[in-house]
Amino acid sequence: MPDPVTATIDVPGAVLTYDVRGDLQNRPVLLMIGSPMAASGFPTLASNFTDRTVVTYDPRGVERSSRTDDSGELSPDDHAADLAALTPARSTSSRAAAAR
Repeated sequence: MPDPVTATIDVPGAVLTYDVRGDLQNRPVLLMIGSPMAASGFPTLASNFTDRTVVTYDPRGVERSSRTDDSGELSPDDHAADLAALTPARSTSSRAAAAR
């Protein structure tokens, strides 16, 4: 399993930090999540999935991800929106657009 590549993505109310292990373009992707567990809890488990790219992240307000608002308690909708922002197709498109 390759070393993780760490990146951030801005979402409404937070800056999320995530790690990608593998190639987002040529392999199936597995998004490993646990809340409030951060990406630091997944390296051993992620190492078992050598046939795919593994993406882990720190939920907003946990470890390396920060909240940028005072909205109070997080809802399931907040978590779902964060995960949607992290999906590889959307993240790859955003990076490609930012590079232009």
